[in-house]
Amino acid sequence: MAENEIHVAAAPDAVWSVLAEPGLYADWVIGTKAVPRGDDSWPQVGSRLEYEIGAGPIGVGDRTIVLESEPPRLLVLRAEMKRLGAATIRIELTPAGHGTKIVMTEEPVEGALDLLHNPITDALLGRRNDIGLDRLRRLAEARA
Repeated sequence: MAENEIHVAAAPDAVWSVLAEPGLYADWVIGTKAVPRGDDSWPQVGSRLEYEIGAGPIGVGDRTIVLESEPPRLLVLRAEMKRLGAATIRIELTPAGHGTKIVMTEEPVEGALDLLHNPITDALLGRRNDIGLDRLRRLAEARA
C-alpha cells in the first residue's frame, strides 16, 4: 500500500470541490489523458467516471467507482483498470491550521496489480501519488 500526505493552503471545501469535478481528474491524476464521461451524481456512492489512461497516441479506457463519500472529508474509490485489475484509493481531508491535510492511500486489490504488489511497486506508486497530490494542491489553492 502506498500512503501519501500533503498540506494544502485551502479549506477542505475547496479541495472537495476539485475532487467533485470529474473533468479535473485528468489534471491531477498522473497517467490520466482524458475523462470523457462522469456521472452527474459524482461523487455520490455508486457514481462512476470513465477515463482514458496512457501516453501519447496510446490510451486505454477504464473507470472509477465511488465506494464511500462523506463531503468534505472522505472519498473512497475503486479504480478498475481492465486487464490490470483494480485498486482502492482512500482520500481523507482533515482541517489543519489555515488549510487541509490530505492523506491518500492506494492499494491494489485485484488482478495483476495485486499479484505484482511489492515494496518496489509501492515506492513507485508513492512517487506517482506525490506528484498527483501536488497537482491537486495547486488546483485547490487556486480555488481558495
